[in-house]
Amino acid sequence: GAIRTSGDQMDIGAATLAAATTLDTTNNGGTAAGAALNITGAITGGNQDLTINAGTSGAASLTTMTALDDLAVTAGGGITLNGNITTADISGNSVTFSSAVSLGAGITIDTDNTTNDGTISFSSTINGAQALALDAGTSTVTVSDAIGGGTALTSFTVTNASQIDLANVATSGAISL
Repeated sequence: GAIRTSGDQMDIGAATLAAATTLDTTNNGGTAAGAALNITGAITGGNQDLTINAGTSGAASLTTMTALDDLAVTAGGGITLNGNITTADISGNSVTFSSAVSLGAGITIDTDNTTNDGTISFSSTINGAQALALDAGTSTVTVSDAIGGGTALTSFTVTNASQIDLANVATSGAISL
């Protein structure tokens, strides 16, 4: 299902997804700028897709998310990650961030499953004085812009991946690939 606002802020607490879900503050593109979208409670994916669209200006703040099939986040005002993200063991699972990401805490993104590993991709910058660990199993990790270019990460780790494509990486600590 979809939850949409016409450019109004959206605040979501803890939830379990029963179907593929879209959270959209742009009213399906009718209000392109969007608005802030804050997820303050843990999201249990129930093996479902979650699409988050805060528009060209809205920011998205996310907390812990587990058992998702696909997670796709767009927020022109930036994405703040405050909790770990894991995907379900479903073919085609992935985690995609289409806007700049800030780390509000040490973060692990894990798409490494028993049978079906998923891609992890960031199309913009990643900043924040926190640790970032990525595990894509036998799938790929792609970061198309600078990591730690604005605010250095404390560490950056890719535990597993069949292919790693990165731009520049700056940390105040370890880099492990």
